[in-house]
Amino acid sequence: MSYTAADRKWAEWIAWVLEDNGLRVVLQDWDFVPGTDWVRRMEDAVLRSDRMLVLCSPAYLSSSDYGRMEWQVALRADPAAAERRLVPVKIRDCTVPGVLGGLTWIDLTGRGEAEAERFLLDRLTAADSGRAKPTERPGFPGAEPTGAPVPRPDFPGRLPPVFNVRRPNPRFTGREHLLARLGEALRSTGRVTVASVRGLGGVGKTETAVEYCHRHATGYDTVWWIDAEDPGTIPAQLAELGALLGVAADPGDAVATAQQVRHRLARQDDWLLVFDNAEDPAGITTWIPDGGRGAVLVTTRRTGYQSLGPVLEVPVWERAESLEFLTERRPDITRTDAEHLAETLGDLPLALEQAAAYLDTAQLTPTRYLELWDKAGDRLLGRGHATGHTQTVATVWTVAMDRIAGESPAAEVLLRVCALLAPEPIPTGLFTAAPEPWPPVLARAVEDELEFEDALGILASYALITRDRDTIRLHRLVQTVTTTSTPPPQREELLRAVLASLRAACRFDVTAPAASAWWRGHLPHVLTCARAGLRRPRPAQSARARTDASVLLHATGRYLGEIGQVGQAVELLETALTSDTDIFGPDHVVTLTTRQDLAGSRGETGDPDAAADTFADVVDDCLRVLGPDHLHTLIARHNLANWRGRAGDPDAAADALAALLDDCLRVLGPDHSQTLTSRHALARWRGKAGNPDAAADALAALLDDHLRVLGPEHPHTLTTRHNLAYWRAQAGNPAAAADALADLLDDRRRVLGPDHPQTLTTRHNLACWRGEAGDPHAAADALAELLDDRLRVLGPDHPHTRITRVNLEYWRRKAAL
Repeated sequence: MSYTAADRKWAEWIAWVLEDNGLRVVLQDWDFVPGTDWVRRMEDAVLRSDRMLVLCSPAYLSSSDYGRMEWQVALRADPAAAERRLVPVKIRDCTVPGVLGGLTWIDLTGRGEAEAERFLLDRLTAADSGRAKPTERPGFPGAEPTGAPVPRPDFPGRLPPVFNVRRPNPRFTGREHLLARLGEALRSTGRVTVASVRGLGGVGKTETAVEYCHRHATGYDTVWWIDAEDPGTIPAQLAELGALLGVAADPGDAVATAQQVRHRLARQDDWLLVFDNAEDPAGITTWIPDGGRGAVLVTTRRTGYQSLGPVLEVPVWERAESLEFLTERRPDITRTDAEHLAETLGDLPLALEQAAAYLDTAQLTPTRYLELWDKAGDRLLGRGHATGHTQTVATVWTVAMDRIAGESPAAEVLLRVCALLAPEPIPTGLFTAAPEPWPPVLARAVEDELEFEDALGILASYALITRDRDTIRLHRLVQTVTTTSTPPPQREELLRAVLASLRAACRFDVTAPAASAWWRGHLPHVLTCARAGLRRPRPAQSARARTDASVLLHATGRYLGEIGQVGQAVELLETALTSDTDIFGPDHVVTLTTRQDLAGSRGETGDPDAAADTFADVVDDCLRVLGPDHLHTLIARHNLANWRGRAGDPDAAADALAALLDDCLRVLGPDHSQTLTSRHALARWRGKAGNPDAAADALAALLDDHLRVLGPEHPHTLTTRHNLAYWRAQAGNPAAAADALADLLDDRRRVLGPDHPQTLTTRHNLACWRGEAGDPHAAADALAELLDDRLRVLGPDHPHTRITRVNLEYWRRKAAL
């Protein structure tokens, strides 16, 4: 069988069918095992086989030089086709050229699996016998039809099981040569292959990538599309892929989950990752798997990708392609108008798409459109375009903006607001969550669901936004043109509204489960707007807007620290601290709070001593400014004690927490959350200082209060039960610890779920304490089961997985003694 790598799944399916029916098939992927003399084995197979099947598809016909040599050998053995040794099999729609096109082929396109199998076997039987007379008498041709045949899905041309690429453009035009070159560049070589397509914004890079994904879908088991313009959003998108591949998320750490997905793909074959709109090679190289037989396709407008693999330039359309597109969209267009429009828009695909949409929605003739262009062009083109962008795109969008303003003032304002956000999907909930900050015309629309949908619909009808469930997206050039066309006073007013709305909707409790989803959708927009707000000169931006920007940047730093991106968290918190100091002064409670969060993030980067020193300074300032009994002073003392303990001085930590606890009881009362937190920390550091009995006694008393104040299912209550069991075991009672953890495990499974990290930790400790209590066999069995789950949930490289593997080996050795 002669085929190209993109059609390997077809080749394997056909080979399996034939061998199931008593034939022997020579298939490169099955028979050319390591150590095979490829050339000699291929020549021998071609000459000895009774028949050669040539799997014809666009990919094969455009890229398979080796395939051409294979079937030419077979043709020389039967030049007159008397023995029918060469049989073309069409598996995708294509035009079979030359000698192959002169042979009768077997057409499997458009057939379901059962029909394709039956037809394939019948046609090959006919090739053997030399005649294809049916075995049953044909029906009478004049009979009434029984109904139109129902089309069946291609087999195996269905989409792969993991596939998130949007539908291809039904009017995709041209690019055949580019797609063939791309297929050649991404052809599997037994390792990861990377190819990039590069060109001007709006030239059709993304459309080409979408078309490639669908044309080559049968060659992959996994095809995953990633919006890569902001590298910070890539981990969350890979985490979504991980959920479909069975890689459970690492709660609060999207980066770790994404790395698990990367490692999983490195052990798999037949996958394709698409990084769309990538800006910097460094932003994606971290996420490219270093193993497996897969492919990576990058679309970008930037240079610098040659180090990853071949870069294919995407030019504007050829004039014939522009005319083909315009004629299909507007059958009434004259050749003269089509030529003029293509010339005016520089054959840029996005510009022609937008122009056609405008003609449709505005019901304008091409001639009238060109008249408007001639009148508005010089004036509109003078409005500060981004370097490298053509004039025509700006003009099309600006003319559309003028019509939108007349049709729906709310839609116009909505577009101008979206232009201030990041070039990533925008949650529509951003506008409806807090209507009050918006200008009145937009506020009225977002408060009325139907009016808001109308505004979105108008923007979509002009092709200025695309909608996908609960998000909308603007092309980055639309944003650039819209922003530059917005008068500066209006731009500042809208930025103030965006900042106020984001602050009103922000999930400041970054540890709450519901906060994670909000931050995943809003993170790029919070960063973009907060940074813009702080970059504005003081006269141009109100004090409220600068405050909102600083508060949002602070919250973003805390969120990034929570999910493990502590390096970026430190950077943002440093910026927030500078801003807070400028806005509020060094002694304001907001500034002092930012200093605490910055100190903690710096400590998490691996410098606990520096964190402790900074907290010591913060405590001094809180005492001086706020007094000894202020809540923020007590919190600062708590953090200082913890970081002294983490820096290696558990005795100092315990002494400081004991003194703090007295003040918390006096100032806040016994049931305040800070009082309970301080009691928990004090018990921990007393245990770490060498007094596990005291730690266990303190946690037993704390548990009673947690049950009374917080309830039995609160996460803090469950954590206290877990740590109480731990310190009881450390105090010499592993059997009691095992019994307590067994009870806790049931509750954590019910409250948190079986795959929650704390549930898995409880299982690990329960197994170990059962071993310490004298049952190494039970410990080994439990850890073996846990290891399977940790491999599934966390991946092989997670520290907890490695610890479980080490302890499993330990208890297996103990059980064998």
